[in-house]
Amino acid sequence: MGQTSKEAGRYVLDSIQAAVMALRTNRIDALVFVPFNKQSMKLAGLSTEDELQYFAQLMDYNAIRLIYQALLSYGYARPKIAVAGLNPHASEGGLFGREEIDLIQPAIQCANDQFGIQTVGPLSPDTVFVRAKSGEFDAVVTMYHDQGQIAMKLMGFEQGVTLQAGLPWIVTTLSHGTAFDIAGQGIAKPTAFRQAFLLARKMIG
Repeated sequence: MGQTSKEAGRYVLDSIQAAVMALRTNRIDALVFVPFNKQSMKLAGLSTEDELQYFAQLMDYNAIRLIYQALLSYGYARPKIAVAGLNPHASEGGLFGREEIDLIQPAIQCANDQFGIQTVGPLSPDTVFVRAKSGEFDAVVTMYHDQGQIAMKLMGFEQGVTLQAGLPWIVTTLSHGTAFDIAGQGIAKPTAFRQAFLLARKMIG
């Protein structure tokens, strides 16, 4: 208990495959999953970075278009989306790296020009979430997992829910990890899992 293992990882991968098959064949209306240990999944042969990328492979995954379509479906008439930079202070014109100049800015320009999505950035990742929380933006596209998760968990760690928006199915999970450090102690709180379940049930309705 509370240890990584190939056997546990294999069970998780088999469970995901079974759940996806159930979704594909309309035997279930939604999928709610608990935290998975990525190290165990890697030991069992997971080829993607994590389970979220596994789901993302099932569709044409463009992050800006994905969140834009999700916001439209939630009732936003003209969503305004911010994109966080990868480097500190969004590289300050190339001072800390060129990813913002060479990759991120062209992608933002493409979203604006080709799809008419109101997108701004890349913005400094140390302030973009404050600006979003104040209402300046409806969503933030981040460059990697922890960049967004830190902000979300600060706002409500025990109630955070991750929605796999843009998939042809309803897929939700809680935003925290496996908590191996307290495994078997009977002190883990089910609050976030309950919220993930309630969100999935509400979306089905």
